[in-house]
Amino acid sequence: VALAAVPMKPLVYRRYIDDIILLWTHGLASLLAFVAFFNTQHPQIKFTLEHSGQEAASVSYLDLLITVQGTALSYELYVKPTHSGVHMSYRSSLPLSCKRAVARNQFARAYRNSSSTDGRTKSAEIIADLLRLNDFPESEVVAARSRAI
Repeated sequence: VALAAVPMKPLVYRRYIDDIILLWTHGLASLLAFVAFFNTQHPQIKFTLEHSGQEAASVSYLDLLITVQGTALSYELYVKPTHSGVHMSYRSSLPLSCKRAVARNQFARAYRNSSSTDGRTKSAEIIADLLRLNDFPESEVVAARSRAI
């Protein structure tokens, strides 16, 4: 409803639960006014703003790092700096098939959420490091990575 009331609208507007990403092409001043307007719509809901503000810059959204380069977007896996690194431990009592499925699916997510070969490589290394941190043997990490391709 509030989006219909504003004169300038984002080129792209997507929401997932309480996370919103939008592509704004009207300049920083009107973006700040847009956010200020949204912050007047409900006394207990306040929006925060993270913007690239540059020609080639990045913003995080959910588990993606989205980079804007001119008119092109690229994306790769993003892990928050506050992430503890704790996933399912390989030493857990879960069946081996579950452990392997989790590892494979984490690599599949890394590949799926990356728009370039370099991004896929970088994202897969992040997943490999997280699995190793959770006591996955190198042989299981390598096998999961190859099964995910």
